[in-house]
Amino acid sequence: MIAENINTPTAIPPRSGVSPIGTASANSGATAATNSTYGVGAFTSGISEHSSASYTLQNTDYQGIIIFDSGATVNVALNSNVTSNFQATILNLGSGSIALATSDGSAINGGPSSLTLASGQGVQVFFANRAWLAYAGTTVIQIVPQSIGPVTHKWLNSYNATTGLFTESQPNYSDLTGTPQLANTKAPVSHEWLASYDATTGNFTQSQPSFADISGNLAEAQLPTAGVTHTVTLAALTALGTQGSITFTNGICTNIVDPT
Repeated sequence: MIAENINTPTAIPPRSGVSPIGTASANSGATAATNSTYGVGAFTSGISEHSSASYTLQNTDYQGIIIFDSGATVNVALNSNVTSNFQATILNLGSGSIALATSDGSAINGGPSSLTLASGQGVQVFFANRAWLAYAGTTVIQIVPQSIGPVTHKWLNSYNATTGLFTESQPNYSDLTGTPQLANTKAPVSHEWLASYDATTGNFTQSQPSFADISGNLAEAQLPTAGVTHTVTLAALTALGTQGSITFTNGICTNIVDPT
């Protein structure tokens, strides 16, 4: 679509020296080339859409709207062999650009022979008095993004500017950046424990503990039950001294009383 306001007059004022479309021209010579020679209803171009890499304007495009929707550059030739007083509107709805150039290398607006339309731009071209004119003030109204409801565990992953529609997908763990290194599996080894962990690699190390790694003291209840439990009396060292003793619990000496 074209963003412009159109006011319809009650009557079209006559233009001096220009014959209405479909009537014989009263002018002659060089000025006759400025008068339209298109017959009333001769062409019904309307709106046409193209996605090809190149296109050449034809008489059948007269007063038509030509839409290009391509992701690549489209080369459009302004055909200088069309009938005088040709007019057409060209719109670029694609993401690529449109390269306009006259077919015979003649100037556009009396300047260069080419014109580039970026995505979302349009131009009205005229061929009068055997010369090409272009009005590049036409603005294409962009598609408004369409609403889309939230879906659990999904994010928006694409948008189509032509349709205004979004798509959704559920992200994978690999889609995230800066993710932590997960711990790697470590098989058990007899008599060894996990001694360290590297958060960068996710790897553990193992080692066998020594007796010095154990804290606290052995309680009597923790002694093995296979040994001998007995108290051995020790004789007194002097006639007036006292006896001593050695106590074993489950084969381990748990108490000593020195004799005197």
